Amino acid sequence: MNENSYWEILSNIITLDLNLRGVVNELDRVLKQLKGREYLKNVCSRVSSRLDYGSEVFIFTGFPIPPLYRFESDGPIGAIVLARALLHLNAKPLIIVERNLLRVIVRLALSLKLRVNVGGTVSKGVGVLGVNPSGEGEEQILRLLSHFHPSIAIFIEKPGQSINGRYYTMRLEDISNYVFKVDQIIPLTSKLNILTVGIGDGGNEVGMGILYKLSPRVITVTRTDELIVSTISNWGVYALVAGLSFIRGVIDILHKPEYEELLIREATKLGLIDGILRCKSFSVDSCPLNINKHIVGLLRNYTIRYIRC
Repeated sequence: MNENSYWEILSNIITLDLNLRGVVNELDRVLKQLKGREYLKNVCSRVSSRLDYGSEVFIFTGFPIPPLYRFESDGPIGAIVLARALLHLNAKPLIIVERNLLRVIVRLALSLKLRVNVGGTVSKGVGVLGVNPSGEGEEQILRLLSHFHPSIAIFIEKPGQSINGRYYTMRLEDISNYVFKVDQIIPLTSKLNILTVGIGDGGNEVGMGILYKLSPRVITVTRTDELIVSTISNWGVYALVAGLSFIRGVIDILHKPEYEELLIREATKLGLIDGILRCKSFSVDSCPLNINKHIVGLLRNYTIRYIRC
């Protein structure tokens, strides 16, 4: 089989506009114009090249949704799936979220029987750390970088700063007072040789800044070294995991449909909401549970087929 076709089909799967938002196709088009049609291969290859035994990886996620500012399920679920994969590759994931999302992240990790270390230690299992959504972003970032030495920082469905310094939903609702100002790590990453990867689906997430001025959909100026665009940000994570599985030839790290169902049900039970419907639902960004499971199954079966060929 042609390896190039693997990456193209992988990209096609995660950009199926199954929630009918009409956003992903444009973002995918301009990203491929900028980075090339095989951009996903390059992202996965760069991430893989940074994953040595014991490599520390920062995973940032958490998007609060008005009017109650509850967090959406898109992002946290992907963070758990990515952390599980990284553990299988002998890396050390550290999930960093707002403090009021910390308990949910811990419970989600435990639902997949992952060992969890709260407070930031990444010696064994998944490190989970809560930070304050306040104006102390820079200070908190400096403290993080004084304790940890990540080779990669991955931002999953994380609000990115706009040109006026504020943070917005896709409906242009100001959520600045409820998010950790994670953007402030970006200027430091190049000096510290940290690869940054953004994963988003709407144009307002960290990383989408590389498409700023290329698409009217993009309202953030926060750039990352690499970007993955998908219909739902979780799907972008699943594609990254699939790509790492393909490159490394390790099937065990692949996500599973039954894990997806477990995580969506657990996330909903814990109070995470559908970011589009804005209510508790066994769906993510208005895509029902079964659609999410089918996407996971497609990515899994397709990747296994290529690995075994």
